Amino acid sequence: MIIMALAIKPKDLPGFRSLALLVVLGILNNTLYLGLTFVALENVSASLVSVIASMNPLVTVVLAHFFLKEKMTLRKAIGLIAGLAGVVFIMQHRIGMQIDAPIGIGLAFAGVTSFVFGTILFKKAKLENNLLIINGVQVLVGGMALLPIALFSEKVSDIRFDHNFILALTYLVVFVSMGGTLLWFWLLREGTASAASSWHFLNPALGMFFGWVVLGEKTVWSDYLGLVPIVIGILLVTRTSRSQHKLVAVNNEQRSSLD
Repeated sequence: MIIMALAIKPKDLPGFRSLALLVVLGILNNTLYLGLTFVALENVSASLVSVIASMNPLVTVVLAHFFLKEKMTLRKAIGLIAGLAGVVFIMQHRIGMQIDAPIGIGLAFAGVTSFVFGTILFKKAKLENNLLIINGVQVLVGGMALLPIALFSEKVSDIRFDHNFILALTYLVVFVSMGGTLLWFWLLREGTASAASSWHFLNPALGMFFGWVVLGEKTVWSDYLGLVPIVIGILLVTRTSRSQHKLVAVNNEQRSSLD
């Protein structure tokens, strides 16, 4: 991504301030968020991790209100409460049934919290560099910070370079680190943090569905019952965020015309 960015715009190198911010963002968004999430998956089902990830917009909207001055409306507040109630309901029943380990749940929550702070910092910093260079530096820094931990806690000889490893790594590199993350930063740059993070509400339904279809993970009736208030929260927060998104788009257009 860095090579691609420099090929498109050779002089688009981040300054000292931007580089320092990208280092922090790389640790928050990659080393901590992805690192803690993958470790959590050793003790927690993929479906529950997706439910915990759905709390991203709930936390983001609250922090964006204080740090980014994004307006908190009554409709948005009701949506947050409904979404949180659904997540808590699903988690409470799963812990009671001893389906998932508490340590894994804690790690997943820590990962989401790190990602939310990365979201707020990115919006606050207002970096103007190409998204390829922004994402490329973050991934590079995140990997460099994680490498010593990996070498200390695991053995390189344990890696099996079979077709499963190659396919999994290719998918993570192309569709997650490049495609998905670039799309995420684009959403953040073009709209509000609340509007962008609201897409994480899709995680519980999709996560439980693919966990059931692909991994054969067990689902219980409380999972689907808990989705009802989550869906209500999606509709309320997303509908509120659209008007704010239009306002930000107008501001971006005015700023571009002035430049």
